[in-house]
Amino acid sequence: MRTTVGLLAFVVVATATFPASASAQAVNPAGHWVGSMVRSGSILSVAFDFVQHGAAMSGTFSAVTQRALGIPFDYVELSDRILTFSLVGTIVLRGTVDGDTLAGSFTDHGAMGTFTLTRSVPIATPYRIETRSVY
Repeated sequence: MRTTVGLLAFVVVATATFPASASAQAVNPAGHWVGSMVRSGSILSVAFDFVQHGAAMSGTFSAVTQRALGIPFDYVELSDRILTFSLVGTIVLRGTVDGDTLAGSFTDHGAMGTFTLTRSVPIATPYRIETRSVY
């Protein structure tokens, strides 16, 4: 009986002392992420940027070697720690946010691949982005 009470007291103190696990805490993938996408043995260096807009999210894709800079995602959805987003209507990515790592898989016209990203500090670009309207 004494052992059971001692164990119960330890569990109560440990639960009150240690913070909740990362999976139970709020996940915020907003920011700059860099890493790679791998499909059929080919590796593509990529950068993703996510922005939080209240409950909604948006984001962009960049791959310098493909001359793709700031391509907007079709949609970005976050459910618990699972981030799902789509690019150019054909590429669907689904990954798990775990601290400063985002990793998962994607499909592109039926072909499957994987991606691994790390949260990073954005690099200043040598250009300025401006919105212009055309009349």
